[in-house]
Amino acid sequence: VTGTPVPPSTGTLPNPVDDDPSGYRPLVASIGDRVWLDADVDGLQGAPDTEPGIAGVTVRLLTPDDVVVAITTTDPTGTYAFTGLNPGTYLLEFAPPAGHMISDRDAGPDDAIDSDVDVATRRTVPTRLDGGENDLTWDLGVYQLASLGDRVWYDQDLDGLQDDGEAPAIGVEVRLFTGGGTSLAATTTDNDGLYRFDGLRPGGYVVQFTVPNGYTATARDIGADDALDADAHPLTGQSPLVQLTSGEHDPTIDAGVFQRASIGDRVWEDTDLDGVQDPGEPGVPGVVVSLYGPEGTAVDSATTDADGIYRFAGLQPGTWSIGVSNLPAGTTVTGLDIGTDDSVDSDVEPVTGRAVTTQLAPGESDLGWDAGIHRPAPPAVPASSVPPAGQLPVTGGEALQLLVFASALMMIGLLLVRARRPRTL
Repeated sequence: VTGTPVPPSTGTLPNPVDDDPSGYRPLVASIGDRVWLDADVDGLQGAPDTEPGIAGVTVRLLTPDDVVVAITTTDPTGTYAFTGLNPGTYLLEFAPPAGHMISDRDAGPDDAIDSDVDVATRRTVPTRLDGGENDLTWDLGVYQLASLGDRVWYDQDLDGLQDDGEAPAIGVEVRLFTGGGTSLAATTTDNDGLYRFDGLRPGGYVVQFTVPNGYTATARDIGADDALDADAHPLTGQSPLVQLTSGEHDPTIDAGVFQRASIGDRVWEDTDLDGVQDPGEPGVPGVVVSLYGPEGTAVDSATTDADGIYRFAGLQPGTWSIGVSNLPAGTTVTGLDIGTDDSVDSDVEPVTGRAVTTQLAPGESDLGWDAGIHRPAPPAVPASSVPPAGQLPVTGGEALQLLVFASALMMIGLLLVRARRPRTL
């Protein structure tokens, strides 16, 4: 029997040589094969360059009643063998290297390439060796546990990359799922925005980030450096499927978050035409306010409420501007940027109704974009047409009646004068 001889106290070693005087020698048997690194944990031996053999693994040959027959170790290619064995029933026991786990046994129909060792007992099932048999199908696949993790940060410039000085997002919940969607574990980011999942069986995993309230995940896979970019989907917060191999640590699964911005304020009636919102000047409802993006194209609109208020919320930080339209009939926009207080002046150009562009930072709420409108006073009544105090105005119809009445009085007067004149003979 090849291998390390067993002390007599351990058990009785079968004698492979028959002492028959005729010189007859029975056929002996052998058993063995290979211990390999099962990098993809599929329980099957892959190509030697990707799933190499493991040297120095201790293998013990036992009888069914636990008698140790021989001990050996795997060579540099992971191969081992016990030869010169009497026909009989044997089993094998393996001592995996420290930090290695045993692959599932009998993973496929080809017994020459699968793993044959029970995960719990580290032993094979008993097998019968006949005289002359060389059974090289007893293999062991082992693997190391894997891990993944990295960081959640505040992407202040929204470039999707971790830049110097960008702060960590602390206390963000991170969950780990299998590729099939089964929840496995959860953790939160530490004071450096870091998280990690250890002790993972190699395979496919998905990481889900719970984006804090009021924040949004930044764009993912920006640039060529996977260690600096974001990997969480902006809508779902999930990473793509992460494939871990034996012993791998993947520290590249990150998420960048930012706060959305808002812009707005008020359209008011500038009754004194001074271009400044004064106490008592009312808001103007029903005015259409358009929101323009960085290219100057309208992307949204709102209508002022009963108090003249409007607002655009949930905006991506960046370049925005507003404009007003649908003003009440006969009104005009008041003067632009009157005074020094931007919170109470008018910010739209009187001719175009458009405001200048502004840059909104993450989390900014810029409520300083107002528009004043003015209603012209009604035309003044000419002074000549105004009757003296206490006298009613004379209309056209009444003047005609007075003229007729005056003419009648004159005729009556003439008749009376002629009637009183004495006659002459």
